[in-house]
Amino acid sequence: MATVTPFDVWERGSWCGQEVAGEQYYVKGWRSLLPRMLPTQGVELTDHALLIREPTNRHDRNAVRVEIRDRPVGHLPAEDAERYRPVLDHLAAGGFAARVQARIWASPEFEFQYDRRGEVREADTGRVRCRISLALPEPHLLIPMNAPPFEPHTMLPMGGSVMVNSGGVPMSVFEPVLNDAGEGWAYATLQEIYEQLTRSTRELIEVRINGRRAGQMTPR
Repeated sequence: MATVTPFDVWERGSWCGQEVAGEQYYVKGWRSLLPRMLPTQGVELTDHALLIREPTNRHDRNAVRVEIRDRPVGHLPAEDAERYRPVLDHLAAGGFAARVQARIWASPEFEFQYDRRGEVREADTGRVRCRISLALPEPHLLIPMNAPPFEPHTMLPMGGSVMVNSGGVPMSVFEPVLNDAGEGWAYATLQEIYEQLTRSTRELIEVRINGRRAGQMTPR
């Protein structure tokens, strides 16, 4: 199996709303991630999952395998795999695989049985129920629209939003990072500059996209 480099998907939150399909076929994979003895009420674990394209899958050429700690645990549903295939293929061409947050919920499986007295009781079947979901943004929000800057830089962690004053900036600066979806991610750099005033200078932070001025932060 070819080695891939994880690409941490840019995401606004950690809500795992994307369901994984076919967990029942990968019991060996996800069961090894769980405690040996499961409490009756079940357990919930969080981890990271890789989305691996399977273009040679004989059932679906759009197939996307979900792996947690190098263990296959399921696939994206077929209709979702088709939507995500182009961007995941783009990552795979560069040797990358999307990495997202994952939630695993599992509990013992019980069924109702009649005992010798004809009374109904719950019996442990010895099987485990498992549901896996992912914090997966829409396809156009998986990766940024431009490349990271070439010069040495430090990535700031994801946090709250800050408005940028882009007055007077020509639209040509933004056109390379626009898409049909109306929103997207882009790498931007923050550059310290000094504005010359009548009797002094003022320190400002300029925002640049692809090396071009895209606006600046307010003095505050």
